[in-house]
Amino acid sequence: NCLNKMNIMSLGDLVRKTEQELLTYKNFGETSLNEIKEILGSKGLRLGMAREGDARLLGESAAMDNVRRMIKKVARSQAPIHITGESGTGKELVAGALHYNSARREGPFIK
Repeated sequence: NCLNKMNIMSLGDLVRKTEQELLTYKNFGETSLNEIKEILGSKGLRLGMAREGDARLLGESAAMDNVRRMIKKVARSQAPIHITGESGTGKELVAGALHYNSARREGPFIK
């Protein structure tokens, strides 16, 4: 399979790639690119989104849009932020998105 040769095993791997990167692979053309974009779009995803600050927060819904809006709003603050939630709910992903969207994004993100 073409995607296996490109070391793309999951949707997560795919959203880390840009159109330009995919088109550099041998035997990968516009037709394949358009098919992939259509499939990703049907799932609320797009190529390259994992390179954006809140990109790892996958999915398109009113709840996720609210989370993204809140992250962008809170990231403008210099106040300490306490993130709570059960194990596996994405607290570290939210913390990373907050860091990326903040004025401190050029500094290290310490886990």
